[in-house]
Amino acid sequence: MKNFILSVIILILLIFSCGNEKLNNYEINNLYNELEELENKIKKEFQIINDLVLDVSNFTSRLYNKQVRNINKKDIFDINENGVLYKKRNDGGAAVFVSGYHKVDEKIINIVNLTEPLDSVFKAIMEYSYKNLDTNIVQIYYNDRHSYHRIYPFLDVIVQYEPNIDITKFNFYYLADKNHNPEKKVVWIYEPYLDPAGRGWMISCIAPVYHNDTLQGVLGVDIIIRKLISKFLKDKYNNVIIINKNGTLVASNNYISNLLYLPTSEGDGYFGTITENTYRPQSHKVINHKIKEFREYFIKSSSEEIKYHYINYNGQGYHFIANMIPEFDWFLIKIIISN
Repeated sequence: MKNFILSVIILILLIFSCGNEKLNNYEINNLYNELEELENKIKKEFQIINDLVLDVSNFTSRLYNKQVRNINKKDIFDINENGVLYKKRNDGGAAVFVSGYHKVDEKIINIVNLTEPLDSVFKAIMEYSYKNLDTNIVQIYYNDRHSYHRIYPFLDVIVQYEPNIDITKFNFYYLADKNHNPEKKVVWIYEPYLDPAGRGWMISCIAPVYHNDTLQGVLGVDIIIRKLISKFLKDKYNNVIIINKNGTLVASNNYISNLLYLPTSEGDGYFGTITENTYRPQSHKVINHKIKEFREYFIKSSSEEIKYHYINYNGQGYHFIANMIPEFDWFLIKIIISN
């Protein structure tokens, strides 16, 4: 608490002391150190999630070695007129959706049965996330190569998903396949995209599941951007935005977005089903900023780390301090506005 109060005092002193003058090296270094602290917090959280996903993907792989168990849940599962196999009601476990892109046969039903133990693992992971992670995993899922989808927490899959969809065409599947991920490692999707499950803009951590050297499916967890903002871009980081190397705004709170004439990135409501990869629109490209001075800065800062940059616009001073997270292709940019 003392450190937070001290940081606020330093920030206030900086704002009122620098006016429209550039910051000195001491001030820049203090602010840069804050960004390094934020970088370490995010990286620590993401490493924990990385390890969890790896453990669950390995567990899932071992399930394919076991003989199929006849779970006999005919009262819970059904096949509708579109050929979709789904779980009819919430039994406290995961939702199940087999899209019908591959005709539902005994083989696919067997895979649904043999991966049933994932439900208890999924629930444990979510409970751990709520209790121990600042980031909070919003959902965990497994996508089999036959367009079979198991996701927790439960949702109404018939309402949310289109029938006969090929799940392997989505980024949260193919980015883990042999072509994109020959090392068979955990993969992060750091480019925000719209969640087909309806939870909004998110990033994901995914890992391939192999059996007999064949990709059987992909295990994944999602982190919603709104949660990322509320957990990390607050207090002394309230004036930090995150952009990526493509010049796209990854995350910013409404406060700093309004001050910088940026689109808000907190909202995540939308209507309709998602049938293809959907990334941030052009309005979130900060390299297309309507103000020339900002646009030129964001173009440069999305390709290289510019530790400090100053802009005077309409009589106000804008101080930009940036730190890159190379593993994510993210730039953390702290902005101080002075009169």
